[in-house]
Amino acid sequence: MDNNVNKELFELRQMTVPQLREKYFDVFGDATGARHKGFLSYSSTSLYSTYDNYYSQGRTYTHDLFVATGAGSVLDLSTLQSINAGFNDGDDDQNIQRIMATAEGRIDLSGVKTITSPYRNSTDRLDIVVNTGGVVDLSGLRMISSARSGRSRFVVSTGGQLILGDIVKAEHVDFIVEDMGSLLRIDGNLNLSSSSSLSVPLLAGVEVTHSLIFHQTDETYIYLDKALLHMNGTGLQFLEIGGEDVGLPTELGGSGNFGIGQLVVGDIGTPTTVELLDLIDNGNRGDGYEALYLYGLGVNEDGLVLHEGSTLIVDHLDAYAWMDGDWVHLNDWLQDGMAPTTVAMGGRLMAFNPQAQSITNTGMVPEPTVLALFVIGGMLLLPCRWRR
Repeated sequence: MDNNVNKELFELRQMTVPQLREKYFDVFGDATGARHKGFLSYSSTSLYSTYDNYYSQGRTYTHDLFVATGAGSVLDLSTLQSINAGFNDGDDDQNIQRIMATAEGRIDLSGVKTITSPYRNSTDRLDIVVNTGGVVDLSGLRMISSARSGRSRFVVSTGGQLILGDIVKAEHVDFIVEDMGSLLRIDGNLNLSSSSSLSVPLLAGVEVTHSLIFHQTDETYIYLDKALLHMNGTGLQFLEIGGEDVGLPTELGGSGNFGIGQLVVGDIGTPTTVELLDLIDNGNRGDGYEALYLYGLGVNEDGLVLHEGSTLIVDHLDAYAWMDGDWVHLNDWLQDGMAPTTVAMGGRLMAFNPQAQSITNTGMVPEPTVLALFVIGGMLLLPCRWRR
């Protein structure tokens, strides 16, 4: 076996793989923390394994780069600014380089701005794994790219938390949140190229503090139809929509079509505004625009939750949501020329403003068990659902 490991000494602020691994990058147990100052870049391009026997190719090798395991274990690598895992092993062996925080361990990579994944797509990848209460902080991350077409995979499970920065470029990367209680948090934008994916199953969560934009035309690459997408920034946020407009559904639930299980806008005491965009043609425009479907998370879990003071701007784009045990076409109260209208929906008073193309939560319904009559502009309006 030929283990190719870079053994050159580092110069200035760049350090090679073995030295970093031996001295700083493995932290186990109830540690007080490990810290090293001054390193700006990290390269693992020579860390891979191959097997010389032609008939035994196709083996899998896993190489741990940074590991923090156990409550109280903190690996402080906040001075790193780049991670280059763009290795090319040149054969069919599978080499996986891994960064892992587990069992409440924490890795601070908050200074990292760029990550480069491997060269070969078919076999090699970089994994960032966060599970069992672990935390990986990549809150300064801006770009994820590939040396050619190899992939990075970010996997969060069993109560893990992955914090990412303002991602303006995400190529050849898979974001996977595996279960309820695990969290992928984006401190800024997430701009997903067509070569990337976002997979979030039942009741798992994604938080975005600015905008979510995706370029996919294959809906299986954006799997959010059972997920909770929480947009909770402090300014105007944007959400790309990509669904085919097939009209108002008639049954509970749904899947695919770039739909979302539940969209939550704002936080208690911290309202925000989200505007829908059809910036990218995700293959469903036809003769018009794409649409948004908010499927709900069950009979009693609405597809849209606006916290008090928060606003959703529809901007003439069709949006359908499971609300109060039935499907609603939100645009029914936003037709051009209509007067502003307040409707009881989801236990809240929703103010529909056709001129601004917006929906704002103005407060809780005084009697949640009763759909009240509202006096609007001297007229009595009974909240109802109009279908196309």
